[in-house]
Amino acid sequence: MGLSTSLNTAIGGLNATQVGIGVVSQNVANAGTTGYVRRSVSTADSLSGLTIGVQSTQVQRLLDKIVQHQLWQEASGAAYTSTRASALSNLDKLYGAPGSATALDTIFNKFTSALQSLQNDPSSYSLRSQVIDSATQLARQLNTLSNGVQALRSQAENGIATGVAKVNDLLGALTKVNARIVASPNDSATASLRDQRDLILSELSQYVDIKTTEDARGSVSIVTGSGTQLFDGQAAVTFSFDEHTGLGPDDQWSTDPALRGVGTIKMKDASGNVSDAIANRIFRSGEIAANIELRDKTLVQAQAQLDEIAAQMAKALSENSIQSAAYPPAPAARTGLDLDLGFDVTKQQLNTLTFDYVPTPAGPAQRFTFVNAPAGTTLPIGTDPNNKVIAIDFSAGPAAVATQIQAALDANGATGFTVANPSGSLLRITEPGGRVSGSAPRPRSLPPMPGHPGCPSSWMRGTSPMSRPMTRPHARSAWPGASRSTATSSATGRCWSAPPARRPAIRRARARSTTG
Repeated sequence: MGLSTSLNTAIGGLNATQVGIGVVSQNVANAGTTGYVRRSVSTADSLSGLTIGVQSTQVQRLLDKIVQHQLWQEASGAAYTSTRASALSNLDKLYGAPGSATALDTIFNKFTSALQSLQNDPSSYSLRSQVIDSATQLARQLNTLSNGVQALRSQAENGIATGVAKVNDLLGALTKVNARIVASPNDSATASLRDQRDLILSELSQYVDIKTTEDARGSVSIVTGSGTQLFDGQAAVTFSFDEHTGLGPDDQWSTDPALRGVGTIKMKDASGNVSDAIANRIFRSGEIAANIELRDKTLVQAQAQLDEIAAQMAKALSENSIQSAAYPPAPAARTGLDLDLGFDVTKQQLNTLTFDYVPTPAGPAQRFTFVNAPAGTTLPIGTDPNNKVIAIDFSAGPAAVATQIQAALDANGATGFTVANPSGSLLRITEPGGRVSGSAPRPRSLPPMPGHPGCPSSWMRGTSPMSRPMTRPHARSAWPGASRSTATSSATGRCWSAPPARRPAIRRARARSTTG
């Protein structure tokens, strides 16, 4: 063995030892460093003649890739849960602990107690003042809660914008690091580059659920849980988000840009094609998905619950009973009843009208509930088979209302009635047989229940909501497709008819409406 061969063999061994010492020192120094993966040195023997030396030295990362990929998938789920938990915790704080001084139930109980006290002594000025003060406090609290819910929605909107910007930045950084790894697959510095790449992927998994694969060159590929390609050596898509600020109850997400009041995520691929990532459900887990669900579902439901509380309160505090008149007036024989639909459009809006009758031959009492909703609205099916709920566009005017009611009665077997609009806002229902008997109606008095001695045999009742009973969150209609108003309330009306020999006979009408 020559001197040069011996020297080369010795130098190769020293180099391998030096690399090993460097790796050990790195392992010790970075034991607590986030993202650092412990490494080891592998060598291969070389044989040159009778001389055995070190052929090469490679630095390998001691990592279970299956566990790592599972960790990234679970990280998106953890971020999703954490984001939702934080928002719901803030919502709980907004509502306050049940029974606390600022809780809605406490303020509502004070208001009802004030009303009960005033009922016992209506002439008391101090009790009246207490009712007004407690009502003002309740309305203020409802508005505060509504504003708080919308603030949380705005926070979620901002969270989506931040997440989208971060995803684009991470994909850009990943492109650079991945290119360096592919360019030098056997370099000892590749281990550090792979650590950087894993840190980027770990952070990316916080915002979107990802699945990764690595090819023979060391290049990584990323797809989302929905199957969308995010990265394949370079960023496959670019995201954008048109953030909206100061969200309100009316600001909702929609595929129609003209109807959408919040931001949406657009996704542009390498070919320039643009699609809506929210509509295509690209984000199914992670922080972005959680913020989308909070903004468009969870907090919207919280607002709807507040709206329902305010609407029911407006209804309970705004009803007023208005007696209708027999047609024709006494002493002529009665053949029908009149219900005046007229009201001050600046304060009221007709909301519901119910019509009850007993069919001929005698059977269970039947009811029609006409609800103010846009034409073509599909209303929920109730549990009472004897109550038919039908959408009526009351804003179309009295003549159109009469036509719609007549068509609904005829189409559903309630024959024998004629519905007309003889003049102005008057709604008239008559029975063609003309067999009407009974006492004349008593102005502003409630008729006894059917079946009670002296009870009139039929009556009808209509309702209208008050548009401004109190300052309150925007109220939603209970019917899909109905428009939002600043407040809603409804009174109801009905028409009972006791069955004569063949046809129903109309006896009496009554209307209840809300006044401003």
